[in-house]
Amino acid sequence: IVVLGATGNQGAAVVKYLNALNTQSVYAVTRDVNNPRSMQLAAVFGAKLLVGDFEKKDSLVAAFQAPGKPVIAFCVSTPSMAGTGFVANAEAEIAAGKQMIDAAKEAAVKHVVFSSVAACDKEFAPGYLQSKKTIEDHLKESGLSWTILRPVAFLEIWARLHPPSKGSVAGLLRGDMKQHWVSLEDVGAVAATVLLDPAKYKAKTIDVAADEVSGEEMAQQLGALRKENFTYSVAWLMRSFLYFFAGPIYEERVTFHEKGGYQASCKELHELAARYPAEFKREGAIAGAMTFAKFCLRYHLTGPLPARSGFGYNVLYTTAFLGAIMAVLAYLLPDALWEDMKRRWAFYLFCLCLIIWVVTKARHVLAR
Repeated sequence: IVVLGATGNQGAAVVKYLNALNTQSVYAVTRDVNNPRSMQLAAVFGAKLLVGDFEKKDSLVAAFQAPGKPVIAFCVSTPSMAGTGFVANAEAEIAAGKQMIDAAKEAAVKHVVFSSVAACDKEFAPGYLQSKKTIEDHLKESGLSWTILRPVAFLEIWARLHPPSKGSVAGLLRGDMKQHWVSLEDVGAVAATVLLDPAKYKAKTIDVAADEVSGEEMAQQLGALRKENFTYSVAWLMRSFLYFFAGPIYEERVTFHEKGGYQASCKELHELAARYPAEFKREGAIAGAMTFAKFCLRYHLTGPLPARSGFGYNVLYTTAFLGAIMAVLAYLLPDALWEDMKRRWAFYLFCLCLIIWVVTKARHVLAR
């Protein structure tokens, strides 16, 4: 089994679960085999490292052929390619994704498991979600044997960007707006299940979603687990920053959900977890598909949490944050562009949003 993107979030989860199932001859493809993350895959999970670059077809063909016999491959694409400076670019992802499929065909890969994304076939989906549908179509037309996985938003990313604090849960959407979630662990478990029995899932598209909850429900569930009150709030600072300075990400994480979101089914993942308990084996109450409540148990969100930050901290944090942004922009941008930027309304509106955020935080602190 060859795993592309092995040092990424999904690829690493696939390697981990294949190792847990005692799978022999797992090959992890990475651009740099000397990268610490790559070496960890070899040392901890016993993967054999291969060099491969999404933007270099010959390197992918060589990686697929390295085991010396036809292989089964886990493939994933990304809109953030090295050739575009890791800036999200749908056209670059499509080109690299098609090249990846062509390389698999040239190397006579037996079966391709492609991790796409839910709702990539919806007209309201952002460009670099729709790009994965183009790659799906290219795979289907290639003549290769295939299975397509369509995961939703990752709980690990939420926990990294909006770590809960004492009595508080945050996110980018309104509190009453539901969103589909899945853990990277479940993506790894589903992919491993399919890779080990590809004939059973040939020509199937599988939604990979474990839970659908709103921000308010997340607060209620975490509160029930911890036996204390939690409230949900919108992370306005991050939402404002994304709106003004990272439009494509804002479109994916906010606008997309306001228009309809993933519209995925949680049923398929829960049925797979029930049918293959060994593949989804975890401790006690965490066994099976990882819902939000199970995720909280798994990652110890029932233990001590940091206290909500006070007024002084928020002022210091915001001042440092704003100062750091200004310093970086002033250093990196040409003088003419920096001066032009300071004349634009968005620059001062963003500063105003930061000030409003500080005042709002101060009100919360004083209210307590």
